[in-house]
Amino acid sequence: MSYRASIVIREGGKSSFHGLSLYDPLPYLFLRPGQLKAFVDSTRFDLSGLNNVWSETGIPMDADGKQLLYFGSDNSTWEIGFRKVLDAFLERSLWPGWNVRFCPRHLVDFAEALGLESPMTPWLGDAPDLYDLKYWIGGESRLDSLNDGEISSAIMVRKGGAHYLHTIDSMYVTDILDHGEELVAPLLKPGLDKLVSGVDGDGLCSSALIDCDGRILTYWYVDEDRPPEYFQRFWPGWELVDIQDDYQAFSKATGGIVTFDESIDMERAIAGIRACNHIDIYDDKPTIPPEKFESMLLSFLAGYQPCLADLGSFLQGCLSS
Repeated sequence: MSYRASIVIREGGKSSFHGLSLYDPLPYLFLRPGQLKAFVDSTRFDLSGLNNVWSETGIPMDADGKQLLYFGSDNSTWEIGFRKVLDAFLERSLWPGWNVRFCPRHLVDFAEALGLESPMTPWLGDAPDLYDLKYWIGGESRLDSLNDGEISSAIMVRKGGAHYLHTIDSMYVTDILDHGEELVAPLLKPGLDKLVSGVDGDGLCSSALIDCDGRILTYWYVDEDRPPEYFQRFWPGWELVDIQDDYQAFSKATGGIVTFDESIDMERAIAGIRACNHIDIYDDKPTIPPEKFESMLLSFLAGYQPCLADLGSFLQGCLSS
């Protein structure tokens, strides 16, 4: 299945905008700047600017600002740990001197990074998506009953000095923020004392902290292009803090009640990176010759610090294979 993608090339102070169909943006990050430009030139549909019709995935290559951005891959969106390893590999091995970054707000992030007007409107005139609270956090929900390893979200209420922490069966906590303060009362019941979430393809991918004492709503996510202005109308008199995909900042906001285990399965992460070394999923021809690619991986892993605990055995396996 292909997705409508926006590709932006900025070089020499000029920007060109293109629409095309992509299955997954990640393999195209393995092209060199000249190769990526040539690919876009050969397949492009020219646009006048960022266009929300072409907003399912995308890549801006900003040669002036040395930044390579992307969004739209299922692997990179939901697997935070894999994304960390991937970005580090790209920055050190293929795009040295560049900032490679995932964009949880899609074209909104593209526009901000490039100094352009966002093509995404706040939809302030639209009716809210009021899903039934019984499904999300009531009797028909799976509140606090998710299995280990399931991708989910968390919502925490702070009131009167006490906290009420719950997991919800959704990858988008923002989908229920439309209910405003109606969310509070059903959540004022015993839940979890604390929560430790993984980042390696399981655990949380969005969360919200409803601080009734300070009237502050703080939330994070990996996939949401609606701006705070959209949600503000459902929380009048509240301060909204949109921290995008900064889950560590969310942990700090909860006072350590929600924390994250940063362990990463390096074998699985490297397998994911190897899978990206093919532009066409139906073509076995790698973008980078296998011997060169494996050499790049070994060089990268030898200096990749965050996962030294798991790295020794993994490197040994690479060398002996």
